[in-house]
Amino acid sequence: MPSKLGFIMVLVLSIVYFFVRFNYNFFILQNLWMSNNSMLDFMAYFFIFLSMLIILFVVLIGGSSNLFYILNIFLLLVLMGFFMSLNALYLFVFFEGSFIMMFMLIMFWGVNPERIEALNYFLVYSIVGSVPLLACIVFIQEGLSVMGLFSWLVSSLASGSVSHNEMNSVSVVVSELEVTGYFVGLDENEVLDFFFSSQLVFFFWVIVFLFKFPAFGVHLWLPKAHVESPVYGSMILAGIMIKLGVVGIFRFFFSGKGMFWDYFVFNNIFFYFCLSVFLVNFICSRQYDLKAFVAYSSIVHMALILITIWSGSLVSIVGALFMSFAHGLCSSALFLNLNCFYGMSTSRNIVINSGFIYVSSFFCFFWFVMCSINCSIPISLNFFSEVFLIFSGMSLNLWSFISFIFNVFFCGLYSILLYSYVSHGKSNFVFNFNISLIGWYLIFLVLWYHFFLVYFYFFSFNIFGLVV
Repeated sequence: MPSKLGFIMVLVLSIVYFFVRFNYNFFILQNLWMSNNSMLDFMAYFFIFLSMLIILFVVLIGGSSNLFYILNIFLLLVLMGFFMSLNALYLFVFFEGSFIMMFMLIMFWGVNPERIEALNYFLVYSIVGSVPLLACIVFIQEGLSVMGLFSWLVSSLASGSVSHNEMNSVSVVVSELEVTGYFVGLDENEVLDFFFSSQLVFFFWVIVFLFKFPAFGVHLWLPKAHVESPVYGSMILAGIMIKLGVVGIFRFFFSGKGMFWDYFVFNNIFFYFCLSVFLVNFICSRQYDLKAFVAYSSIVHMALILITIWSGSLVSIVGALFMSFAHGLCSSALFLNLNCFYGMSTSRNIVINSGFIYVSSFFCFFWFVMCSINCSIPISLNFFSEVFLIFSGMSLNLWSFISFIFNVFFCGLYSILLYSYVSHGKSNFVFNFNISLIGWYLIFLVLWYHFFLVYFYFFSFNIFGLVV
């Protein structure tokens, strides 16, 4: 059976090797490794690296049972399979398998009886979203091995072999695909019929990933799952699981605007996602449960990606990836901090959790840093990702600028309120947090690495050289 120290050592060595081996090839935007059914491209690298980090943090502060380590090992392997899969059926299997692991984590390590209701929501939303996708995979059998098209199109766009204007032309895309061996002998109408034979098929393709983002309207499972899951469950859920929708949409809708934008997206869902930014911000600001507060904040940030992800431009892709990475680290650190506050006050109510600056200035420092990062202050990775998303959204429709500006103001407002309520005011509890010295050290280490990665990891990237 695996030991905690052995698992941590293997994970740390894997992260170091992964970073040294692939990080500085990241923005070459070529496939780093490829086989028949799997591929390590720049997107897979980004999310596998994030998954390794979050799982490492979870193991450092998590339980000590062998079942816990085994579950995390399998979860990491399933996530790696999902991110690297080129086969649509494999992608679907790994996608659902990862949420089965999450289901088990909430079931066995959650403490409140209400977790059964949260799991019911979780299960119903998963089934409703997944069955249509499985039907589409069975219906469009020829599409099972073309998931690598996304990486090819982004590589062509970055290298200049195909311009963004040409990318909007179906004939250019089809001719290029025939040269590279995709869809040999098919004309452009057959390619369009192949992917999106009807609006209903398109809806079935995308709905499962909107459930997992989650988009506003199909988001109710996420706050309930966060509230009833243990701290490491919330860290995995916010740090990795809701990012699977980003990868899924990019993998399926590889050519963005050129293939499907004019057919369905713009008139039907673009403005809905812009409106959802307003609505979710209002809902977030009136939460009294701290976990629900941070959960709705996650929905807000994912809604920004949903506005711009459909453009297929390189700026939107980079912005979505950076936002996913930065938000994954920031939100997991917020949930870890919240768990420390909960350990002291034994309550998640925002009214009861106040005056912590007089009790533990150490946690309040990291609480201030993470609340600041949550509202995308310079020079955090959140800031750069939000700038990219704003420019990408404005290239689609200038009116989306209103949604982004509103989000900048409102996200800053409730982040300041969240910090002020928790850190300042009168203490309404007695200090009641029994933890060993090693436990304090591990929590400090995890919070510090969250802070370091969000603020300084982007220096290893040539961000502006990529998109200019």
